[in-house]
Amino acid sequence: EVGSFNAGVLEVQGNYNGKIVGSGTHLVILSGSTLQNIDNLKAQNLHIENTSTEGVNFTGTSYIYGEIKNENTPLNNGKSIHLYGGTIGGTRYIGDIRIERYVSIKNDIEIIGDMYFYENDAAHITISENTDLTIQGNVNADVYTTILDESGMTIKSGANVKVLGDFIVKSTSKCTFVMGLSGTLVVNGDLTATTALKINQNEGSYLKICGNFTRGKEVGSFNAGVLEVQGNYNG
Repeated sequence: EVGSFNAGVLEVQGNYNGKIVGSGTHLVILSGSTLQNIDNLKAQNLHIENTSTEGVNFTGTSYIYGEIKNENTPLNNGKSIHLYGGTIGGTRYIGDIRIERYVSIKNDIEIIGDMYFYENDAAHITISENTDLTIQGNVNADVYTTILDESGMTIKSGANVKVLGDFIVKSTSKCTFVMGLSGTLVVNGDLTATTALKINQNEGSYLKICGNFTRGKEVGSFNAGVLEVQGNYNG
């Protein structure tokens, strides 16, 4: 790990296995025309523009601190990409993604894959006001935090979030995943929490669960908004 990568562009068309750490405005572009294998990438911003049908294969753990963007390239093992702050760019993102630190969604976007929350106390995503987010797969939140009010999801006023799969919160210890709702969340599948799920519904919020709603521990505030459940309820 040597050198300074705090500005400019690094474009890679082959495989990558390095120790650089990007910062500032630095951008990494993956633009190969055949399969690329990427290991231990630590980039400030990452744009994936590989044009092959095989796409990009991520091994080990990669960290993105700013913006990640992938609108067209197939990803293998996308959940090994950890968003350590920053955002997801473009109008769609192809592949799984893992939230590790405070991430903000500021533009309308569709995630064609699953969303994972890393097992730490600051794995949190905020969907900005009047923003639409669609997650084609499941949301998987594995939490072990002891700081109850940090790990979770915040949906601002006017924002609309749709999860086409299931929303699953689980932990092996007594931890809490915090969901702050001022906008709308629709879960097409089940919302299941094997640990404490703290839901704070604010004025104007709407939570719709098309499947079953199961909570392992009852916490949270339901003093405003609407909760609609179309399946079974156990909470």
